[in-house]
Amino acid sequence: VSGPLSDLAVHADLTVPEGQLVVEGRADLTGSDPRYRLEGEAREVRLEHLIAGVPGETLVSGGFVIEGAGVGPETAQATLHLDLGRGSFAAHDVRGGSGHLSVRDGVLHVDSLVVRTEAGLITAKGDLGLVEGRRGTLELRANAAALETLQPIFFPDAPFAMAADTGRYRVGGSAQLEARIAGSIHDLEARGRVRATEILFDRVRLRRATVTFAAAGVGTDAFRYEVGFTADSLRAPGRLFATVEGNATYAEAGGQAEIEAHAILPEPQHYRVVSDFRHDGLTATDFDLLEVYARTGAGEWELAEPAGIRVATDGLRVTDLLLRQTDGSGQIRADGHLAWRADSTAADLPAAFRLDLVDGP
Repeated sequence: VSGPLSDLAVHADLTVPEGQLVVEGRADLTGSDPRYRLEGEAREVRLEHLIAGVPGETLVSGGFVIEGAGVGPETAQATLHLDLGRGSFAAHDVRGGSGHLSVRDGVLHVDSLVVRTEAGLITAKGDLGLVEGRRGTLELRANAAALETLQPIFFPDAPFAMAADTGRYRVGGSAQLEARIAGSIHDLEARGRVRATEILFDRVRLRRATVTFAAAGVGTDAFRYEVGFTADSLRAPGRLFATVEGNATYAEAGGQAEIEAHAILPEPQHYRVVSDFRHDGLTATDFDLLEVYARTGAGEWELAEPAGIRVATDGLRVTDLLLRQTDGSGQIRADGHLAWRADSTAADLPAAFRLDLVDGP
């Protein structure tokens, strides 16, 4: 740094274990809001070491130009041009991209943002409020035509190649995302849809699926959401489901979920589950079963009375679960605790969990 405050020359060349950053430019620091024009280049900067929550193996390279005045979201009037080079996100290749953004009067304006990855293309355009009372609308699109390139993320220990014994990947298919985000970063609303075709995930394959979502109050204590999905021709080991449908709503730490499925192989089958749910901090979720129905070749089964299931870090707890055949010929009763590990607090599994199969009412 050299020169007077009214015309300060800036030059920085930082090389650290997290990567290299080179910045050059000039600044005027004499006013209430500093004015500046800076050009820089990042070379293989490892973001996971600099920003909490960023996945490992995330590298950023590329250049930027920022010009304007002010440094906070309330006062900044600035433009930012990005030219992204090759990098990675969670070990997934990023092939480059570009962006033209600006901040004016507490609003982020995204004139264009394009990121090209190995899986496909991500684009964004619109506005978003940065301070309370300022709002905008941002359109986000993603087109992933090669989901098999995501295999290292889901199966990091698997070789990134077709399995020799099956001639296929463990992850595959294509998906398209369309979303609209509105409001400010302090109170966001989001609505969108994901459409997927020929999805493969390990030993599960489906022909087509659609997921719709809507959320409000993101960033506030009044967060709530709705999610719905439909899928057809879902094939799992030993099963072929013609249709699978479900939806869930959530507000104030609890909600309701519903799922229904119709199978055609190995025989016609019908399943339906409806349950309330609520979160107990970050360690457990309680499900209050309201409806359970199953029709298989062995007959029709239904939930006799409301029951509880608690999924926690230490295991699964079932409370008063009673299923009975609709013709009265049998019933299944379950109660107790199943530990995820034999060394957990409920290690004596036979004593902790009881399952009864009874013929007749």
